[in-house]
Amino acid sequence: MKTSIDEIKKILEENGQSHLLNFWNNLSVQSREKLISQIKAIDFKVLARMKNALVNASGKIQHTDIEPADVLELSEPEKQRAMVKGEEAIKNNSTAVLLVAGGQGSRLGFEGPKGIYPIGPVSHCSLFYIHARKILALERKYCAGIPFYIMTSHSNDSATREFFAENKFFGLNEERVKFFTQGMWPALFPDGRIVMDAPDSIFRSPDGHGGVLNALRQTGMFEDMRRHGVKTVFYF
Repeated sequence: MKTSIDEIKKILEENGQSHLLNFWNNLSVQSREKLISQIKAIDFKVLARMKNALVNASGKIQHTDIEPADVLELSEPEKQRAMVKGEEAIKNNSTAVLLVAGGQGSRLGFEGPKGIYPIGPVSHCSLFYIHARKILALERKYCAGIPFYIMTSHSNDSATREFFAENKFFGLNEERVKFFTQGMWPALFPDGRIVMDAPDSIFRSPDGHGGVLNALRQTGMFEDMRRHGVKTVFYF
């Protein structure tokens, strides 16, 4: 059912985001449709939680409250049993690898996806090469097929796909290499208001590693895992 502009205004007023329509009267029909589409895509319940966390953040970190993480201590027999279970999962083709690779290499002084950066100190191999070849080695060792799911971002998706294609997927079966993009979320000012990119556009940024589960669901990758009998996902 089509949402009226009055309903949109009401939703925005209730959530303190009325400024999104400040330029409404100056927008063309096409620009109005674009903006309304972006507004309707917002989950305002999630937005309210984010806004509350942002506005009410103290800005102070109590360093005295930081404690070392608990470490699971295993005996040698327990380690061996865990190793056997892991090997069985690989042999049974029920294990997949999930790589979050939405970042750019800008902080490394590199133009392009971080995974393309030639990080090998001697070999100058890329991160993607190193990860892919590790998977290939496991496939060969255990005579298995390991699905490789790669989460990219809107800014590096094309370059990442091209890099894998140019390198013939580093020896992997390309049908088992699945790319999907992470979600985008409206950026917020410190007071919780949504940032505008243009009069007809909301400024959005990637939702980070925390958005991986939602991205897997929205892109159909969870369903793909079910079809391939995946029960365990190794995430990094």
